[in-house]
Amino acid sequence: MTKKLYKYMGPDILQLSFNREGYVGFKCSLPEDYNDPYELFLSIDRNLSPQLLAFYQESIGEMPQCPTTCFSQSPVVVPMWAHYAHTSRGFVIEIDEEQLEKSFDDISIANVTYTDTPNKEITPSLQRAFATCKPRHTFFLHKMIMASAYFSKQTCWSYEQERRVIVPNEFVEDVKGNMIFFVPLECVTSIISGAKAAPDYIDQAKELAAKIGCRFFQSFIGKSFPSKYMRDEAGSVFIFDGEDISVSKKICRKCKEPMAESIEDEACCSWCSINESHRQYAARKNPYRMLHEAGILENHVQGMEDIYRRKF
Repeated sequence: MTKKLYKYMGPDILQLSFNREGYVGFKCSLPEDYNDPYELFLSIDRNLSPQLLAFYQESIGEMPQCPTTCFSQSPVVVPMWAHYAHTSRGFVIEIDEEQLEKSFDDISIANVTYTDTPNKEITPSLQRAFATCKPRHTFFLHKMIMASAYFSKQTCWSYEQERRVIVPNEFVEDVKGNMIFFVPLECVTSIISGAKAAPDYIDQAKELAAKIGCRFFQSFIGKSFPSKYMRDEAGSVFIFDGEDISVSKKICRKCKEPMAESIEDEACCSWCSINESHRQYAARKNPYRMLHEAGILENHVQGMEDIYRRKF
């Protein structure tokens, strides 16, 4: 199955991304501008001697600053929707990774490794290069540092499920001071709107998807399904299965939300299965109703508040 890349963006960025005919543009950054200031220093054991650390710092200084654009491996990461897509008001663009690689020579694509400990392989390589001063040992050290620096982040960022694309300079253009990587529209396979996207933006995204010839999905936040789900313009229900956006094999008969496949022989989700007898039984079991009917609910709550404040 072809891997997909997912780029989260705000609502105003969607149209800007497609303002060049035949292409979608993605902003790139250099390692020195990464949002995690520790990325370049994750690779090395900080307890090494000052001489070795100075040699490592020298090696970092010689590391090429290659334009990099970042994607996620999933279109349903809630914090990503919050942080990069304006609290689910924006969009996600799905890219076919295989088609992207066919379109450009020499781009590098890899998952980010999340770690809070140094790369164990770099220290012996650093010691060897420092001790021998041989060009080949320094070459291998640089390669190792580059891979670690470009594809490592602290574990606090692991929710991003990041997959990075390193882009040769010849494929990047300066657009009003921004480094933009223009990707052919053939690489775009879906546009996904956020659950809170405004109707006008959704209409624009639909028109854009139709023009490109890619799929359009609108995402939703369900009551029973543990993740975001999607619907296409025909109303079919889709989920992200960990690798691709696929049709949900089981949906609730009433609310039309996805249901876990492990739920056997159920036509409705748990919420839609609630009937009047369930509500009546819940009301009879609610102690606050009993206290209210006895006229002592307010005094009870105030007393419990006093106890809670003294205890906590």
